[in-house]
Amino acid sequence: MKKNALFLIFYFFSGVSFASSLEAFESQARHFLIQKKRGEWLKSWSKRVALEKGRRRALSIERMRVVGCTFLTQVSAQLYQEGLAFFLNQNYRSAIEKFKKVLAEEPEHLEVLTRMGQAFLLEGRFSLARETLMASYQLNPYEVSIQLWLGRCLHKLGDLRALVFLEASLVLQSEQAFVWYAEALFSFGKSQQALLLLMQDTKRYPFHLLSLMALAKIQMQSPASLWHARKTLQLTWSRLEEGFVAVLNPRDPFAYDPRPSREVFQRRLQLFFRSGAASDCRIQYKKV
Repeated sequence: MKKNALFLIFYFFSGVSFASSLEAFESQARHFLIQKKRGEWLKSWSKRVALEKGRRRALSIERMRVVGCTFLTQVSAQLYQEGLAFFLNQNYRSAIEKFKKVLAEEPEHLEVLTRMGQAFLLEGRFSLARETLMASYQLNPYEVSIQLWLGRCLHKLGDLRALVFLEASLVLQSEQAFVWYAEALFSFGKSQQALLLLMQDTKRYPFHLLSLMALAKIQMQSPASLWHARKTLQLTWSRLEEGFVAVLNPRDPFAYDPRPSREVFQRRLQLFFRSGAASDCRIQYKKV
């Protein structure tokens, strides 16, 4: 299986025109993967990416993703799938145990490390999440989804660096990135920037329903904006049946959008309607 995994990596890049670069890549990747020094290779290749531009840079980043996410044994791949099943069912503690077993066999596997950091974060263990996601980021600082989750974690810990990572993640054009960045902006006292960001997002993507809800929450903080908040919530409700879509991006191994079920989403909307009905009632939005 180890030989097959390496073959797949090299076959993936076999059509690349700059052969000398490919030979260097194959030689380094083979050596570091077999020696279980994946992290050393990723950090070394990361320095190379920093000096490249255009197509070469994009190719080098893709190489980092392939090497970072390749399993060397079928046993590790199976353990990861079991952990991922727990993760997607929100059984984060069991998922973490599986991920730890994989990392014991394949240290610094980028996908597994990132998923474990996400699980720590979703479980509320923010310090462990920061440590794990920062390790992922240091292995590959070019994966925007890792920056998104690291930014979210830093926001939960009240760390202003969250704004840098979350702003960088906006290139994903994902609802999750817009909402998390807006929430961080609001928490750190930049409410007008948060409102503008969410209004721009919902104008461009009318079915970003979580963005609409986040916008309504912020609008509810001001008595002068309660009417706008109620209008936003009514708009969200009218779009719910059409616009509530699922959460995974199969082309991004680091992506995960833990949004609520449709039923939970409906209950939250109903709660917001009741909360915003009276002029003196506001939903409290926790500030850091």
